[in-house]
Amino acid sequence: MSRLRTARRPGTASPWTAVDAVDGALLGLSETLSAVDWFPSLSETAPESVDRAVGRILDGFVDGEPPTDAVETATAAGRAVQSGDEVTLPLGREGPAAANWYVVFPWVAQRLEAAAEGLRSVGRRLEAVGEPRAADAFERLERACCDTAALLAWQPAVVLWLDPPDALVAAEFEQLQAFLKRTLAANTEAEFS
Repeated sequence: MSRLRTARRPGTASPWTAVDAVDGALLGLSETLSAVDWFPSLSETAPESVDRAVGRILDGFVDGEPPTDAVETATAAGRAVQSGDEVTLPLGREGPAAANWYVVFPWVAQRLEAAAEGLRSVGRRLEAVGEPRAADAFERLERACCDTAALLAWQPAVVLWLDPPDALVAAEFEQLQAFLKRTLAANTEAEFS
């Protein structure tokens, strides 16, 4: 039994080191977000296949290497730039790259939600081993991650709702309906996930 308790104890590293690291990352993200004026308006909606390709590229940045087919799809659509082995996802204010904002923000929100789950787990472990101050710090960081994630997921949906792409003015009903479903689904996930 004592072996099991020992295995569940946090490691020898100070939890405050992790608190400082996460706090610094959230502060850096907040400063970056405050530098962004406003989401760019889109002249037309991006195909879902291209948005998915951009998301897979972002996953590839984290996992090691973006998938070749996703890079080709996004590059052909003007959403990625490849120079040799290096792939870049521009965050432009106009043109096709402007649509990258609408993928990057929800993608970062998902990563923050995953981080919040980890913080919650570590906080509970710290509480269980008699570290209430550290547990409280992890709980506050968890809430900050969740709040930031909700904002990042909600922002693109609300901008698309208030300022829909110009091409939708003369769009067929099916295109308009698909756009509305995507926008509502993104907004609903942000509020209730």
